[in-house]
Amino acid sequence: MIMIEEVHIPLNRSKLLVQIVVLSILGIGALVTAFGLSDQMPGSPLILKGFGIVTCLFCLVAAGSIAKKRADKQAGVTINKEGILDTSSSISIGLIKWKDVTSVDKDESMAAGLLIIHVKNQNEYLKKAKNSAIERLLKQNLRKFDTPVVIEAKYLDCSLEELIDTVIERYRK
Repeated sequence: MIMIEEVHIPLNRSKLLVQIVVLSILGIGALVTAFGLSDQMPGSPLILKGFGIVTCLFCLVAAGSIAKKRADKQAGVTINKEGILDTSSSISIGLIKWKDVTSVDKDESMAAGLLIIHVKNQNEYLKKAKNSAIERLLKQNLRKFDTPVVIEAKYLDCSLEELIDTVIERYRK
């Protein structure tokens, strides 16, 4: 398995910027709407204001997380002789070694399309989770796709087909 070249597929920063703007507008809109409507609604205005604050915080934290990923110039998917280095999302688990890969598949049921990488020792990859929330998301991937390793092509600067072709070409070498 000799590979000379390394392929890096960066994030599509334009798509990430759109998502940051949309989340920010939704968050601020939820807050303004909640405070604007709280006096006009029957019942306790505190519940509506609380909901607006929580929604705003959620959207702004998500936008901040995406902005952090967008600022990382190395973020994306790198394919080299060791394997696939996934740093494309907040739940990425880093290096997926070729020796651990058993098969590569795709799922196009979502709007973006997913690259599904089946691995030998799934628990090893679950342990790479940075925190319990990410571990729960990886376990959800495990239940749905029978592997915790799933890469969403939606925010990469290539199509799902290009990503799959590149991974399979390198996997076979």
